[in-house]
Amino acid sequence: MEQSSLPEYSSDALPGWYEGSQLRDTQPAPTDAPLNTITTASLHVYGPTTANVCDTVTYTVVITNDAILATNVVITSTMPTPYTPSPQICSFDTIEADGVRSCTFVFAGGCDAISGQNVVTLTQDGAPPIVRYTDLVVNPGAITVRKEPAVQPAYLDDTVTWTVYIENTGYGDVENVVITDVLGSGLSYVSGLDFAAVSTMTAGQVLTFPVSAQVVGCSNLDNVVTATWGCDGERCLLPQTATAAVDLQMRNPNLEFALPTFDVPFCAGQQVFTVPVTNVGDGTAYSTTLITDLSPFSVTTGPGATYDGSAFYLPPIAPGDTHDLVFTLTLPSDVCTTAYGGSFNFDITYYDRCANPYYELPQNASWQLIDVPGNIGLSKSMPAEVYRGETVTATISVDLSGISGTTTITDTIPEGWTVVDAGGGASFAISDTTYITWEVTASSAFTVVLLTPGDTITGCEACGMQMTNVVASVGFDCQGCVRTANASASTYVQCDDGVSSAKEVSAPLVPCSDDTYTYTNTYTFGSSFVFTPTWGGLAFTETLPHQTYVSGTAEIWISNGPLSCTATFSESTAGGPLVITNVSPACAIDLPGATMQIVYQTQVGEPAACSDFSWYDWSYLYLGVTGNGACAYDGLLQEGVFVETRAPQMRLSLSGLPPVVSECGAYTVTLTAERTTPDIAAYDAVIDLVTDTFAVISVLGFDGALPLFTDTNSSGYSWHYGDAFTNALTATVTLRVQLRCTDAAPFNATIHYDNLCGSTCSAGGTIGNPLVAPCNMFITKFPEVIYATSDVVLWSLTVYNAGAGPAYNVTMTDTLGSDLEYVSSTIASTAGSVAGVTPVVISPHLVNWTLPVIEAKERVTLNYYAEIVGCYDLTNQFQTAQGCLDEDCHVAPIANAHVEIPPTVLLNTNQFVSPIETCYTRTVTATVRNAGLLSVYSATVTETLPTDLNYILGTTEVSTDTVNWQPGPDPIISGNQLSWG
Repeated sequence: MEQSSLPEYSSDALPGWYEGSQLRDTQPAPTDAPLNTITTASLHVYGPTTANVCDTVTYTVVITNDAILATNVVITSTMPTPYTPSPQICSFDTIEADGVRSCTFVFAGGCDAISGQNVVTLTQDGAPPIVRYTDLVVNPGAITVRKEPAVQPAYLDDTVTWTVYIENTGYGDVENVVITDVLGSGLSYVSGLDFAAVSTMTAGQVLTFPVSAQVVGCSNLDNVVTATWGCDGERCLLPQTATAAVDLQMRNPNLEFALPTFDVPFCAGQQVFTVPVTNVGDGTAYSTTLITDLSPFSVTTGPGATYDGSAFYLPPIAPGDTHDLVFTLTLPSDVCTTAYGGSFNFDITYYDRCANPYYELPQNASWQLIDVPGNIGLSKSMPAEVYRGETVTATISVDLSGISGTTTITDTIPEGWTVVDAGGGASFAISDTTYITWEVTASSAFTVVLLTPGDTITGCEACGMQMTNVVASVGFDCQGCVRTANASASTYVQCDDGVSSAKEVSAPLVPCSDDTYTYTNTYTFGSSFVFTPTWGGLAFTETLPHQTYVSGTAEIWISNGPLSCTATFSESTAGGPLVITNVSPACAIDLPGATMQIVYQTQVGEPAACSDFSWYDWSYLYLGVTGNGACAYDGLLQEGVFVETRAPQMRLSLSGLPPVVSECGAYTVTLTAERTTPDIAAYDAVIDLVTDTFAVISVLGFDGALPLFTDTNSSGYSWHYGDAFTNALTATVTLRVQLRCTDAAPFNATIHYDNLCGSTCSAGGTIGNPLVAPCNMFITKFPEVIYATSDVVLWSLTVYNAGAGPAYNVTMTDTLGSDLEYVSSTIASTAGSVAGVTPVVISPHLVNWTLPVIEAKERVTLNYYAEIVGCYDLTNQFQTAQGCLDEDCHVAPIANAHVEIPPTVLLNTNQFVSPIETCYTRTVTATVRNAGLLSVYSATVTETLPTDLNYILGTTEVSTDTVNWQPGPDPIISGNQLSWG
C-alpha cells in the first residue's frame, strides 16, 4: 500500500542527510563531541538496495578518522532473518587521525529472503553509537508452467506434439530451474523434452520446449511437466506442474459376413467353402471369433485362421478389408450313420483396439449332403379293405438315386395269401411264408396280383383281421454304406362266403354335440345251404368301440323278391356289445335267398377330445349252424366299416412381431384366434397371454368376436369369449407390447376351448420366438484429466452401441464434484437418434439425457462444459444405463475424469524508507502479485507495523499498474496488524 498524500522527504525534513538513496546519518554531530572520536560524516556504508531471492548481498563499511586518534572502534552489521550470518562484527583497537578503515559483510538470504534493512552500528570510546540504515527490497521470484494445447484430439497411433512454456512470473530472477516431462502409460515418447536444466531465468523470461509422443493406449493419455527452482541446495516454493491430455477419438470396426449354402458332395466326401468377413467400419477389428460347431464334419482351415472345434479365430481386419475365411469340410469316418442334412449357427464377436466387445446378429445356414447315391425311396399301396377270396392288386415303387451295383427288393406276402402275378419278380416260399424278390439297378415300379385266403382254416382265421404286406430293399452306395428302405400296406379282410354282406355308417359325428350314428348292416343269403340256418338261430353282434347303443333304435327288414316285412327280435347290451337274437319276420319269408337289413343307432363317447379320430368297427353274424364248409358255412360272418369323429379345432397365431427384436423395444402385434373347423363349434373360449417376456403397454382394440370380459394379473391377460366361437370364426386382439430385459423372447399365448363334453382343448403356446439382437454400449470420457488454465473446462463424452441391435430407453448421466458446476452442452449422433433430445439439469452437479434409441453401430457425442467454482472436489463421472419397465438391462462402467488446477502463487514486497523521526510520517508500499495461472479470490493482505508506528486513517491507496492510484479502504486494525481483504 502507498500513502501518496504524505509530504515528500528532503534533507531539511529530518536531521541527517542522504547520499543517493541511503540515509547517511541519523542525527547531526553534537557540538560538544570529544575531539578524539570518529564523526558521523566519516562512516559510509556501500551495498545493494535491491536483490533477488537467491542473491548473496555484500555491504562494505568505510571509516575515515578525520579527527584525533580513535580507540576501541567496533562495527556491527545486522540483517533481518533469514539472512545469515547476522550480526557480523569487525573492530579496530585504534584508528589514527586521517586513518581509513573498511569492513566487508556478506549475507546469504536463501529462498525465504524478505525485504528489510541492513543496520550498521559503530561504537568507540568517548562517543555515542553511530547507526546507518540501508533499505533492501528483495524481489521474490516465481515460475509458472504451461503446456499447450492443454487438450488435443488424436486417434490411436497418431503423434501429438505439445509446447511446454516455463515463465518467470516473479519480480526477480530465479535460479537452478529444472524441468521434467513424464508421459502417461498410453503415450510413447517420440522426441523433445523429457529433462532440462536452466541456471538462471530473469524476470519475465519465457522458455519453450517441444515434446512429441505417439498415442499407443486407450487410457492414461496425460502428459505431466514439472518445474522447480531454488537456491543452491534448496528448493524454493512448491514444484509447478502442468498437465496436457489427449481427447482420444474412437475408430470403430463393423464386421459383416455372408454364409454360403453348405452342400457337400456325398461321393467326393469333402468340399471347400469361403466365408467373406468384411470390415465396413473405420477401425480395425481384433480378436475376431466366429463361433460355430461344424459337426459332423472334420474341418481344415486355410491360411490366416484357426479352428478349435467350436470357433474360428481370425487375424485383425483393417477398415475396408475383407478376410476370406477358407475351410474344407470332410465327411467323418462313420459316414454311413451321418445325417443327410442339418444347419450351422454362426455367431461373431470381435473387439476394437481398446478391447471393447462388438456383436452382430447370429446367422444360420443349412448344410446337406448332395448327390447322395443310395437314397432308396420305397412305397407300397393296396386297397384298405377286401373280401376273403378276392384278388388284390398292389403297387410297389422303388426310387434309386445312384445305388452301386444291384439292389434287392423283397416283398413278404401275408400268411395264407398266394401270388397270382409276381410282377416280374421271383416268387418262392420258405416254410409257410411266401416272398417275391426283384434285383434292380435303377428306379422301378412293380404291380403284383395277390389272392386272399380261400376256403382253408388259415383263410377263415383271416376273417375280421387287418393284414399287412411288408416290402424291403437293400443296396450299397459309393461310400460302401448299406442302404435299406421299408414300406408296408395294410387291409382289413371281410368274409361273406355264401352270404353277401355290407356295413354302412352315417356321417362323422361331433361328440357331445351331434346325436347318433346310424349303422346299416345288409346280408343277402345264398339260395341253398348244406345245413340251412333259421331266422331264430341267427345272432348279430355289434362291437361298439368308443360307443354305446341307443336302446330301442334297432330295426330289422327282411325281403325276398316282392315280399318284404319287418321282423321282431331280442336285443341285449350286457357286457358292452349289442347282441340281437330271436329274429322273427312278420311275414312268411324263408331264409335262403332272402335279404336281411339291420339298422340301429349309437352314441359316440369321446375317443379324442381335441382332434378328429377314426377306427374300424366290426360286426359279426352267427348263422346258428355249422358244417356247411368254408368260413361262412362254419357259422360266422365278419363285416366292418371305418367310423370317424370330428372335434372342434382352433388356431392362435401372432402377427406384427418382427423376426429380430431388442430389449425394451415396443411393437404392435395382433393375436388372431381362428376356428379352423367351420362346421364344428367351440365353446368356453379364453385367450391367455403370458407377460413375463413381453409386457403389455396398451390394448389397442379388438375385431371379429369380442371378449365378454378381461382378467389381468401379475402373470398376464385373459380374454373370455364364452361361446362366441359357436358362430364366429375369428377374433383378434391388437396390442402394444414391450420386450423386457432378456436375451430370449418367446411370445407365449394360448387359446383354451372345449367341445361341449367338458374336455378342455388348447392351441398356441409359444406362437412367436424372435431373435433378440443384443445391444452393447460402452462410453468414453476424454480428456481423463484437464489442467485448467481458465474457469470453464470441456469434456468430450461418447456413447457407442457396439451391439447388433438398437438400445432403447438410454439414460446418460453426468455427475460433477461439488466444486464444478454444469454450464452447457451440445449433443450429436451419427444416425440422428438425438434429434430433439435436451439435457435435464437436476442440479448444478447432476445432468442427464434420455434417448429413445441408439441404433446399432451409432455413436453419440456430447461436448460438456463445466465451470470451476472451487479447488478440491473437481471430479466428473459419466454413466449410461439402458432399460425399461423399472429394470436396468445394461449399465455401462462409469467413465471417470477430473480437473487439476495450477497451484496459487502470490508474491509480495514491502518497501519503507527508514529511519523515521518521532512524529514524522513515512509511506509504506506493499506490492502483491498473482504469479500463478488462475485467478485468486478472497485474498487478504496483512501488514505488521513496528511498535509505536501507527496507521493514518484514510491514507490507503491502491493501484494495479503503480501509475494510476485510487483511494482504497481502510484496513481492519488489530494491534499492530493491518488487514485488507
